[in-house]
Amino acid sequence: MAWHPFRNFGLKIAALGLGTGLWFTVSGPQVERNVTRVPVNYRNVPSAMEMTDQTETVDVHVRGTSNLISQIQPQQMTVVVDLAGQQAGWLELPVRADQVSAPIGVEVAQVDPGVVTLRLERSDASERTLEATTVTARNLGPGRQFQTEPETVAVTVRGSRAVLARLDPATVMAYIDVGGLGPGRHQVPVHADVGGTLTTLSVKPSSVSVLIR
Repeated sequence: MAWHPFRNFGLKIAALGLGTGLWFTVSGPQVERNVTRVPVNYRNVPSAMEMTDQTETVDVHVRGTSNLISQIQPQQMTVVVDLAGQQAGWLELPVRADQVSAPIGVEVAQVDPGVVTLRLERSDASERTLEATTVTARNLGPGRQFQTEPETVAVTVRGSRAVLARLDPATVMAYIDVGGLGPGRHQVPVHADVGGTLTTLSVKPSSVSVLIR
């Protein structure tokens, strides 16, 4: 068979250029960098359990070529922690470099801290009523005053028994939105802001009379 050195000449040039570029990419000067606030992804949370107080981010020390390392962003990496088989309670789990998912060409040297902490709690739901939650006003406007009747309401929340046992009543906010209301007396619905993993079941009474001055 005759040899045709210039057959597919354009493709050969393109392949040579790609190979050369790749060689410079992987063989350039190596640098190191500390990437902060890399997210932690928890997998296989045991059934009937929920996480609280978990480590959200860690710092990851990486090395690689300067063009790769200088451009890497925290969201391009993930620390994977497997919770399969774990029991309820406070956990301190070691994190190794091989648990970090990073872009090709980036070497993970170290994770700081080398452990993540979290609490696993049974997610059996319970309820708790906070009888005397003070009603506050939002969007009142500068220089205005308000007074509600009644001044407090009962807020019932649902969540895991462990979370409810630690709940600080001061963190549960009952409020009315008076934006757009002028001076005088108004009947306004009451809302509750419970935050976290809790759910508001009811607010009683569901509305209050508010006097705006």
